[in-house]
Amino acid sequence: MANFDRRFKAWVVDFDGTLVDANSNLSPKIKDSINNLIKEGVIFSIATGRPYQGVVKKICEELNLSSPQIVSGGAEIIDPKTDKILWHEYFSAQSAKNLINHFLKDRFDFTVESEGKVYTINGVDKSIGYGPNISFKDLEGLNYEKIAKIVLFSIISIGDPQTLEDKFNKIFPNLHFIRSGNGSGIVLDITSEKATKHLAVLELSTILNIDPDFMVGVGDGYNDAPLLSVCGYKIVMENAPKELKDIADLIVPDVKNDGLVVAINKLNL
Repeated sequence: MANFDRRFKAWVVDFDGTLVDANSNLSPKIKDSINNLIKEGVIFSIATGRPYQGVVKKICEELNLSSPQIVSGGAEIIDPKTDKILWHEYFSAQSAKNLINHFLKDRFDFTVESEGKVYTINGVDKSIGYGPNISFKDLEGLNYEKIAKIVLFSIISIGDPQTLEDKFNKIFPNLHFIRSGNGSGIVLDITSEKATKHLAVLELSTILNIDPDFMVGVGDGYNDAPLLSVCGYKIVMENAPKELKDIADLIVPDVKNDGLVVAINKLNL
């Protein structure tokens, strides 16, 4: 059996483009490598902008994960064995109302994630962006007290993604805006200012009683910078933006070439 670097007690890994491919599929090689990590007593946690329900839950079940998982951009930490929310940081009701009214006024394309469901204007199904097994509801039934994340779609058609991110962060300083995705599929993930992958990893470290210095962070996109910034060892995929590569301890092939397998093997002593 592999003898993994004993300095690192936990791996915290991005989902899309890092753990799974564009179709949300997990390769057999990646699955085997993760199973070997877990057999060695290493904690494996996902940190994703996606909600838990749907493809994230499916992959947790496929990997038989029992450790806490970071979802909804860092707004929730979930126990995959019970589906219980171990920690959360939601929008204030007023902040959520202000932002949603702003988006409605400008007729922006957006979704709201709350209590395991996704809320849209008139309950329009956005499965193309979320994948299967997500329940879509009309905004009219939204509970403003339990909003985990809001997603602004089609931002390329609105303006430059970086400019929009900066603009909204100034207009709504008590919220956190960060780009997610790539190419024409870039969206803005929006959470409470206290709900980021960075802060969620710190909460995870408390839950697990593991110092972040002994955690490995792995990612491929702009929204993984907060995750990587807090982990003791930083791994990024070859297709990651320059900003991520500049802070990486290790760069590995993209998900199509099983980069996560390469990463795990590199830390195999």
